[in-house]
Amino acid sequence: MLREIVSPIFNKYDMVCVIEPLSEDNLIKTIDDGLKLVKDVDKHNVKLLIDFYHTATNDEDTCDLSKYATHLKHVHIATKNGRLYPIDTDILECKAIINSLKDINYDGLISLESRVREGLSLRDCISTSAQLLKNLINSKN
Repeated sequence: MLREIVSPIFNKYDMVCVIEPLSEDNLIKTIDDGLKLVKDVDKHNVKLLIDFYHTATNDEDTCDLSKYATHLKHVHIATKNGRLYPIDTDILECKAIINSLKDINYDGLISLESRVREGLSLRDCISTSAQLLKNLINSKN
């Protein structure tokens, strides 16, 4: 279906279909499952999405993303505990994610797919998380 129907339709509109492994109730649960499907489909416009909440839930090792690098198109970030917008107390978790992406020279989109923290507004959560990630992306280490 992806090879014969989805890819040609997406191609017509110059779009990319991303495969997102989901840790719960899904046939594609791990990054390796997603990569296998992307490779099996073997179309330039069917790529991989890594959601770091799901990789953490699955206890997947994301320190070395090199085998996914050429297939990775999009990234989702949220905290492992509670799937929240990351803040300064989550810096180590976020630093590991950003460093893994830096190691493969990832320059694609990153989305915050998170829940609002209790006591904070959506605006505050987004602003704090975006600044945290921006600082980590721009840091030298």
